[in-house]
Amino acid sequence: MVLQYSYENTQPHIYTPQKQPNPFVQDVFDLLDKKRQGHMEKWEYNSPRFKNDPASGLEAWTKLIAQPGHYYPPKGDIATIDMALKSGQLATTLASVECVVELGPGCKTSLSNKTLPIVENAKNAKTYIAVDGTEDVANNASSFIRSQASVNGHGQSMDFFSQPLEKNWDGKSLMLFW
Repeated sequence: MVLQYSYENTQPHIYTPQKQPNPFVQDVFDLLDKKRQGHMEKWEYNSPRFKNDPASGLEAWTKLIAQPGHYYPPKGDIATIDMALKSGQLATTLASVECVVELGPGCKTSLSNKTLPIVENAKNAKTYIAVDGTEDVANNASSFIRSQASVNGHGQSMDFFSQPLEKNWDGKSLMLFW
């Protein structure tokens, strides 16, 4: 017995996504459909939301930068900041800064080698605000800088790529974004 099938009247199945049940799924669709880019960071660097969370990018990032070879922060960044501070090139700018706001502060190594020297050389700085998409990163960065420098401050969790940052501090500010 031979079966014959006609392909003339068949239509390929076209997948039409339904309304997405959560923002992560919508973000993935937007990325794959090339509607947006650069918006997945909030998912990549999240703290784990439950035990053995496979999307705990913050843990993966921490392990990556702890590898031999010192992946981060780039030694060139540290050398440039050090040279600029020693030469006095930043002195005029930093002299009037009262608040240092850092977007995406990163790990303790970055804070120690890049942020802290800037904050310490901003002699009139009274406040440090760490802004990050991950609340733990923002709060830990703020706590670390407050423990090392004579400033007040806090962490603020927000997606600064898609939300405006409202100025809720006094005085001239310096925005850091490495």
